Amino acid sequence: AATSPTYHGLLIARVVSGIGEASFQCLAPPFIDDAASTTQKGKWLAVFFMAAPVGQALGYALGGTLCASLDSERLGFASW
Repeated sequence: AATSPTYHGLLIARVVSGIGEASFQCLAPPFIDDAASTTQKGKWLAVFFMAAPVGQALGYALGGTLCASLDSERLGFASW
């Protein structure tokens, strides 16, 4: 959001990002199912499905902490 000059640019970027993430979320579990051994399959799928919610929670927590410590609300929308 900080680097997008217009709303339409931001919207298009978010749509493309969403399509990519949605396809990854659909295609990765069957790949893990095929690639992992029978004894490790559950563990690998658990790690994969935990990664998204844990990453989102950490993003909120670390992003808020970083913005508060640097006293910059706009930094939270920067693209690294």
